[in-house]
Amino acid sequence: NRKADSNKYSNGKVFVLSGSRGLTGATYLCSMSALKAGSGAVITGIPESLNDIMEVKMTEVMTIPLAETDDSTLSMHAYDVISEKLKWADAVLIGPGISKNEETCELVRTIVKENDCNFIIDADAIFAFKNNLNLLKNKNIILTPHLGEFSKLTGINPEEIKNDFYKYSTEFSNKYNVILVLKNSPTIVTDGKSFYVN
Repeated sequence: NRKADSNKYSNGKVFVLSGSRGLTGATYLCSMSALKAGSGAVITGIPESLNDIMEVKMTEVMTIPLAETDDSTLSMHAYDVISEKLKWADAVLIGPGISKNEETCELVRTIVKENDCNFIIDADAIFAFKNNLNLLKNKNIILTPHLGEFSKLTGINPEEIKNDFYKYSTEFSNKYNVILVLKNSPTIVTDGKSFYVN
């Protein structure tokens, strides 16, 4: 229950980094989901050329237009603005619709490497760590790949993962010290010690 004298900023602040041209639906869905799940305040950082349409779609979520690449994806030039919002947030979601643009992937890695936040890394942002898994170590990270993304991230065949998801998910969580939400049917949630099957 929320305290009678609470306000939106005392009930969970979420900063979302999401979106690229053609993938604004992912931004809308994850931002509104954060709000409807109970977050008091949600701020979404998106490529600046997408800001107008997102302000029309989301009246309750605040948006920040950020510097973008020629492909309308988040640019390294946005880092200084992003780093200020990281200090504000209780949780930071990075990835839905963010694209696999090389500069955007570099931005994602820099954010995680240089900051200590409660990160949820999802969708395209997972791709940024394909050959940089050690950047995940010793951070507060929830990683949420589906089976295909986890296979590409680790190089392990999807069928092998399906046949022994307990082994592969717990080994990964222990090695990189992350909470892993391996999305499939069933979905696995593990920190390497506890193990939940949904």
